[in-house]
Amino acid sequence: PSFHSAKSMVGEADVVVTASIASLSELQSRLDQWVQRRNDVEDAAAFAQTLRKCTEVLAQGIGGAIIAVLHEDIIKHELLDFTCLDGGVLHEVMQSMVTNINENPDAFKTVLEVLSSHTDSDRWEQENLVKLVNALPDAAHVIPSLAGQPKDGGILLSHLGTIHGATLQLKATGSRKAILKKADGTAAGTRHNSSLSAAFWLSEDTEILELDLPSPGVILTRSDAGGAHCFIPQLNGLPPTVLQFETIHHLSQREMLSHFREKIKTEGSLSRKTVPALGRLGINGEHVVTVVGGRITSSMTIEGDKTHMVLRAATPDQEHYPLKMDKFMKLYEPNGMEVDELPGATSSGPFMEMQIGQLKAKGFKLYQPRPDNRRYIYKLTPADMEILATRAFISAWGSVQPVREVDYLASPENLKEIYLMPEEVVKAERAWSNGRGSYSKLTKQDSTENFKVYSQEEMLKKYGKMIKDKGKLMVKCGTVLMRQAKLDESVVTCINGRITASVLVTDEESTVVQGGLHELYVLSKAQVEANYEKTVQDIHGTQPVDVMLKSQGFKRYTPKKKPKYFYQVQDVDMKTLPKAFHTSYGNVQMPEAGAYFVMPDTSTCQDNVTPEIYMMPEDKIFCYRPIEKAMTNRVSGTLPVMGHVSTNLYLRTGMWSRFGWAIRSNEAAEARMTGSRSTTASQPEP
Repeated sequence: PSFHSAKSMVGEADVVVTASIASLSELQSRLDQWVQRRNDVEDAAAFAQTLRKCTEVLAQGIGGAIIAVLHEDIIKHELLDFTCLDGGVLHEVMQSMVTNINENPDAFKTVLEVLSSHTDSDRWEQENLVKLVNALPDAAHVIPSLAGQPKDGGILLSHLGTIHGATLQLKATGSRKAILKKADGTAAGTRHNSSLSAAFWLSEDTEILELDLPSPGVILTRSDAGGAHCFIPQLNGLPPTVLQFETIHHLSQREMLSHFREKIKTEGSLSRKTVPALGRLGINGEHVVTVVGGRITSSMTIEGDKTHMVLRAATPDQEHYPLKMDKFMKLYEPNGMEVDELPGATSSGPFMEMQIGQLKAKGFKLYQPRPDNRRYIYKLTPADMEILATRAFISAWGSVQPVREVDYLASPENLKEIYLMPEEVVKAERAWSNGRGSYSKLTKQDSTENFKVYSQEEMLKKYGKMIKDKGKLMVKCGTVLMRQAKLDESVVTCINGRITASVLVTDEESTVVQGGLHELYVLSKAQVEANYEKTVQDIHGTQPVDVMLKSQGFKRYTPKKKPKYFYQVQDVDMKTLPKAFHTSYGNVQMPEAGAYFVMPDTSTCQDNVTPEIYMMPEDKIFCYRPIEKAMTNRVSGTLPVMGHVSTNLYLRTGMWSRFGWAIRSNEAAEARMTGSRSTTASQPEP
């Protein structure tokens, strides 16, 4: 690599080192040559094998990582200074799973994969533990000790492949203040520059030089966004050789267009956007996070005044997303309608009036799509997911967008960019457009009946009898996993790496629940007593996850049999149903053919149950059974433990990402119906 003095160019740095690009095979060949300088042929072969395994594992994964491969003598003499961020917990756990990467490379790859996976907390969450237990079942008894520990720092290996440490903050620094410039000319971050400094230390530390090691060690560093660097120390005062090599990575817009542009055009459908959106002017420095179905689908910070509009979608998630001003003007009519002038705005009850007042205070108006606002929508296939190896790609505005097989890709008619369209958004827009035909505008003169958002009172009055007469009376079956909460325990609800809630337990009577996505949340004693039977069962399974859950103190709780009417919405119903209605807990839901109206049976409940109507998707009612069958199934024990669902059941029902929300949303509704709330710890909103 090239280097030069940089004091006058970059702060106080003495040296700028520029990386060179190498393929994985080229890198491994260079490393083989480097270690062959050793006199011991067998030792050199072992060193080369260790480096080969490390580079392969890094190339096949994603997420930030540092692996320091040092000669055994350097470790033995304790020449490397470091701080263990978790007190040695991960290293101790790894000893029961993998002690040498050459002997068990697959286990090492699994640990590194889970360790490198991002969470908002940068700590080991329950979903990480479950994934690790499923991959490494023999370590089920020790993996729970990782809960809440940091998921950061480097891994220390000897040149023979032995693991000597994990979650380490390396404090090895050379005498020269150096910075790294990547092969494309961009500056590297802190992780890479600390690796560069460690490589300088390996080549000039006097105690290491006294060991007379021709190949003292190598530092390997992988970026969060993809790509990795290998830092090879050199002797005789030369700077380290830095080789940049490819890893799997999030596809760029250029790569996405190359793979999908033609497929979207030929196999996708060209549709006109008809759904209006609430919009307001974005604020300079405002950070806008788009959350759909519990996933962060986009995240960006607005730069500049009057450069962006922030839109709020007309979907159940009511997600916010930014649009550049020029793009907004191409897609939406320029004149928005004041929200307090919309049909029904002043006649939908106090809740709606409060919402409208808040929206107006923030500057929101209702904007209609332009007649020429057309886009392609393309449903992803299993073959497409192989192309999207990281299950994410980079949007045109620079945000990482995660994808699932059930999602869609969208592109404007000119096919100049590709962006994510989550399944939930597609369903919501289709439900809105159902029966409306082609593009139409909403004006003050339009029928209030067609566009108003119904209140709960109106829903019960107009549709309560229909749901009761035509629906099926059902109860929830199965069991839920819970454990006793600990005083001063911090319970973080983390779903797909995203923190949705965090609760500090301030009593010894609350309960921690594991949801369907292995997320944890808190219920108060009153909520548990109101919604679950007093009889508690131990976990009797012997599967690895069972072992882990038992060690964490989880037991099986049975929900109380609170009958509810379930009515499946038919296509013919969509002609007369409202476009949207308010739930009793503040959300706005839109009816959809195939989904279910749910209404509690107040006639048989001993508790004080408030009548209400809400929607439940078709694939979320599997834990409910008709009353005449429920008692039989209770005896047979064929229903799953909620929050502990088998892989086969997930595959059969297609609920990889939605099962947990069904359970939590209904528990939340049930808790509200009983009027019970925790004053110390509460369940996250569904």
